[in-house]
Amino acid sequence: MRKIKWLMTGLAFVSVTATAQSANFDGVHLGLGVAVIQPTVRYTDADGSLLKWEKTTAMPEIDLSYHKALNNKFLLGIGINANFGKRLDLGTESEDYGRVSAWMSRHYSIYIQPTYVLNNSTAAFAKLAYHSARVNAVGQPGADWIPDRFRAHGIGYSLGAVKNIDKNFYIQGELQYVKYSDRNFVNEYDFHWKFNQRTVGAIFSVGYKFQ
Repeated sequence: MRKIKWLMTGLAFVSVTATAQSANFDGVHLGLGVAVIQPTVRYTDADGSLLKWEKTTAMPEIDLSYHKALNNKFLLGIGINANFGKRLDLGTESEDYGRVSAWMSRHYSIYIQPTYVLNNSTAAFAKLAYHSARVNAVGQPGADWIPDRFRAHGIGYSLGAVKNIDKNFYIQGELQYVKYSDRNFVNEYDFHWKFNQRTVGAIFSVGYKFQ
């Protein structure tokens, strides 16, 4: 009988410890970070012209999410993320039209995030996200280019890890890939042109958990 009591006590302790692991990542998270983004924005038209912007840029961002423990190892979260402070400069390229600058701005994403707990302080996660950003391509002085401005929409995928520093503060890193839908245009003269865009990036952030 005494051995059974010891066994039950041990199982209860293990259960509480395991549940506590996922509980360490439960709740509302607010993070501030820096995203280092490598974009690729391509312009093609009916004349065979090609422009491609690929300048790497760092952007500040803010992230707000809520995570719910499903069991001792898994959590499911939802969140929203947005860049702020400045535009994502894509660079300036030259072609027959002249020099054309491009940038992305007003980016945000909405995501779901399954998380797997590795130990009391570390977890790995994946994200599936809807992304939206405004794309601008504007000719420099003297360029024969009518400005293009449009909002691009896409799907993003991320893998990352989070590390708790203490009960409330954490650090986080992730790798991200976003593929935006192509955007096709045609003018009154039946002239066609197209933009396609994608980004890859690394995001580093620190945050606070409200528990």
